[in-house]
Amino acid sequence: MPRFNIWWKLAAVGLACYLVTAVVLSPAEVRGQKDDKDNGKDKGKDKDKGKGEKKDAPTKAYYGIAACRQGGPGTVGCHNASPENRPESDAVCRLTEIKFWLKNDKHSTAYRVLVTTKEDAERYADLDLQRYSKGDKIKLATADKELAKVYEANKDKEDEIEAILDKEMIKKHTADVLAANTRAKQMEEILAKTDRAKLVQGTYRLIKDPGCLACHAQVIPKAIDDRPKTKEEAEDKDKDKKRTVTSSFHEEEGVNCVVCHGPYREWVGEHFGGLEGAGRWRTYSRDLKEKSYGMNDLWDPAKRTKLCASCHVGHNGDGKDIPYRFVTHEMYAAGHPPLPGFEIATFSNEMPRHWDYIREKDVSVLKKQNIDKKQFQVEQTQLVLIGAATSLAEQMRLVVGQVEALKDNRLLDESNFDCYACHHGLKGDAWRQKRGYGDRRPGRLPMRPWAMSLIKLGIEYAEPTKEKRDARMADFEKKANAVKSAFTTRMYGDPTEVAATAKVLAKWADDLASDAITKSKQTPATDKDATALYKSIPLIYHADEKNPTKWVDYDSARQVGWGFKVMFYEVNKLPWFPKDKGKEPGPEVKKVLGTLAALTKELKLDLPTKPKSIDDDLEETMRRVNEYDPKRFNEELERLGTDLGVGPAKKE
Repeated sequence: MPRFNIWWKLAAVGLACYLVTAVVLSPAEVRGQKDDKDNGKDKGKDKDKGKGEKKDAPTKAYYGIAACRQGGPGTVGCHNASPENRPESDAVCRLTEIKFWLKNDKHSTAYRVLVTTKEDAERYADLDLQRYSKGDKIKLATADKELAKVYEANKDKEDEIEAILDKEMIKKHTADVLAANTRAKQMEEILAKTDRAKLVQGTYRLIKDPGCLACHAQVIPKAIDDRPKTKEEAEDKDKDKKRTVTSSFHEEEGVNCVVCHGPYREWVGEHFGGLEGAGRWRTYSRDLKEKSYGMNDLWDPAKRTKLCASCHVGHNGDGKDIPYRFVTHEMYAAGHPPLPGFEIATFSNEMPRHWDYIREKDVSVLKKQNIDKKQFQVEQTQLVLIGAATSLAEQMRLVVGQVEALKDNRLLDESNFDCYACHHGLKGDAWRQKRGYGDRRPGRLPMRPWAMSLIKLGIEYAEPTKEKRDARMADFEKKANAVKSAFTTRMYGDPTEVAATAKVLAKWADDLASDAITKSKQTPATDKDATALYKSIPLIYHADEKNPTKWVDYDSARQVGWGFKVMFYEVNKLPWFPKDKGKEPGPEVKKVLGTLAALTKELKLDLPTKPKSIDDDLEETMRRVNEYDPKRFNEELERLGTDLGVGPAKKE
């Protein structure tokens, strides 16, 4: 009987979502159909679509989180359930995404860090509050010392309490935003004196700069921006249903649902088209959802990495979904925090993630998707390996695009080079001097090396024999050295050579990722495979003082640390965050965790979590970069080797 009650409640919620959706969007819009009179024919087609029939290309449409929270801010809605009280469901997702994202994910405040004026801060604070229900606002207020006093003094005014709290919360939120964004204000004042000011109309603002919005929110191409220009247009609901940029969309929401999942009308409508539509949607293949409905397949490790890397590494724009994204040296000089190296599995966990891994999903859910759990036994490990190759390919493509965009024999932007080759402490007996400069002349700037760090592990996984691994590694080193040489053949590199060699390495990295994906499908990786990989790390990456030419820089060491942590945690079923529940680890695992804790502190492997921002953490991050010593890193690798029972690490 309790089970029946739960499902009855879910059915009621689903029906409510459907009715609200029918008001917000027409039935045709909800399901991506042409007209109600064609529904009979379309239903038949939809039935076949689960078997693989393709429809026309999806239609661009931009939505805000209100479209994902249908049912209204005062109700549970589709994706607005409380994470603490997750509903039972056969849905492929948790149904708690909105509340979880708002509370925990820094992507939800990506736009906020750009706000610099009181007027813009008040607008942001007002729109931000609209994302919360009355109950959520009360929870937020009671958690704040000053706002709690306001609530206690007015909690008996049932009809007025929300408006009273809104007024006080907007005032406080505005002050908090402006106090936190002194760096943004500094950047704005500096960049306003540069050519970037020509990119915006009127007074330069970070919130107007497409180079900032490209990663901190969304850039709507002018050709399709059909937002209403007048109040009358905004109130025309019939027109709003047909708009490319719907009334629910606001840049202030930052990196919201459709930024990652795809800004297309068909999938947004189809997947919540009532109980019938939702049930049908769950039977569609991942390929069909992506190609015909426009929903990005983020279960594919290479595709997820490409999407996330488009901001965390950079992208030249694809003329379709991804705008030009690149943090220039000018932006860094104005005050933009340094972009760290990017490891997709770690960054996914540290968001923190609002989805379940395949192994965590119910078998009945996966059956509808025709997904076999056996292929995803070590999903995160595969993400590390395939993501590493894909990140390298994306870094190389970014450089190629940068060269192709050069005019008048100009040089590559300095941010394509290793920042810390210049920006490091000057002292005698420094590790960089001990490591030496290889084939390059001192003073010439190398490329950022972090994206090459985990390629050895990818090769280890993709190739079945030592002979093939050695051959592929030699081929990689040849191609990688060609790129490195092009960067240092002269000061600021030879752009033509850089592009030519980077294009070759990008293709090589794509092939490695493809081979790893193929292997994972043919012979799915297991805990045993992942264990062998993380146990190989102390042996592969260790380099003592007798072999300093193999010492790695801070960003590369972090890649190694992140890769190890992901694989070790996955195999041993450890909770990523200490606050999450998990079984008590055994003594052998605890020993490794102790050494890993020291490595985590040394390399600052933990990323800042909301409400802490990158700026809050920047001083500590830069201190770790400046104090990094590869000798200490290698000592920790030795300890890991001993803890894992593979003996003291030895050089190759």
